[in-house]
Amino acid sequence: MSRLLLRASLAGVFLLSAGLKLADFPATAALFAGTFGWAEGTARALLALLVLGELAVASVVALAPGRVASGAALAVAGGFLAVAAAMAAVGVGDCGCFGTLVSLTPAQTIAKNVALVAAAAVWFRLSRTPDARLGMRASLA
Repeated sequence: MSRLLLRASLAGVFLLSAGLKLADFPATAALFAGTFGWAEGTARALLALLVLGELAVASVVALAPGRVASGAALAVAGGFLAVAAAMAAVGVGDCGCFGTLVSLTPAQTIAKNVALVAAAAVWFRLSRTPDARLGMRASLA
């Protein structure tokens, strides 16, 4: 599989996730407030931080050198998988990972996150590290 395709796919998922949360921000904040028992203002603030974080990760994945970008994607996707599994274990129906415009079952959310982790792991493995013999040229793909 092409490193560029993996990069674009992973950056796209993080960007899509942030965009869909923003598209219906009030409803997504209400979903988070109800799911986690947070006050509405707390849910809005934490959702805003999550969206900014996803946009930052999408930027890193899209623009950073391959090993850095793939490592970041792997770490974040792994974290999201752990959160999704924990939420499914306590009976949360929809985690809101794509806001309220796209609803996923816990099994779908876990499957999506497993696919993201697998894609990031393959990309990380394929990414070349800087080679001193080549003047520390880093791979962007």
